[in-house]
Amino acid sequence: MVKSAFLRSINIQLDVGCPERLQHFRPTSKSVRLISSLMKSDGGNALFVVAPYGSGKSLTAGYVGELVENRLAAAEALAKVEARIVSVDPKLSELARRRQVEG
Repeated sequence: MVKSAFLRSINIQLDVGCPERLQHFRPTSKSVRLISSLMKSDGGNALFVVAPYGSGKSLTAGYVGELVENRLAAAEALAKVEARIVSVDPKLSELARRRQVEG
């Protein structure tokens, strides 16, 4: 039997709009740097992300997509991830929390 804490892979195309599929995301120092880069408001940067299979690229991008859309249906999943980000990057955690509140 597979435990519920098992981190399943996601498919951005199939899982976008299903925030419950992202709530197991455990941000790392590397994923937090990617989130910060994607959330920059200058709009002038393009990113090319290269990392091994299973490193969390799609999961990170899916989380950012839900954070950007800021839908009410995603609030619970976003709050769970934001609570984990605080131990890695408190400043980013605050940015995520403010974005959810300001909607």
